[in-house]
Amino acid sequence: MKDMRPHSSHLWEAVTGVLRKKSADPGLSPPDLYGIIEPGRRERNEDAILALPLIDAYLLAVADGLGGHAAGDYASGLAIRVLENGVISAYHPGMTILEIEDMLRALYDTAHHSIRT
Repeated sequence: MKDMRPHSSHLWEAVTGVLRKKSADPGLSPPDLYGIIEPGRRERNEDAILALPLIDAYLLAVADGLGGHAAGDYASGLAIRVLENGVISAYHPGMTILEIEDMLRALYDTAHHSIRT
């Protein structure tokens, strides 16, 4: 089982890629985010997880590796990387819900195409 609890600054950085800083104002500190993925009855875990702090929001995602299929761990990892990179480059504060939905649909299509090829 892969435990993604950010108990320390080091683990927070590993999960989010962002240095966790303690703010003088506790209301400005990042919230504690928790995510656990496990292989279930499989020998290895093929799932991938993302906790990405944005300027005014958080993106949380889980990609199921479809255990038993060829390269399920690669596919789920690729899907998460495409999502993360796409959101980092396209997201900006003030986007409407429709704009966010369109962005996420396009990233899903990109990830799906990348996995299939």
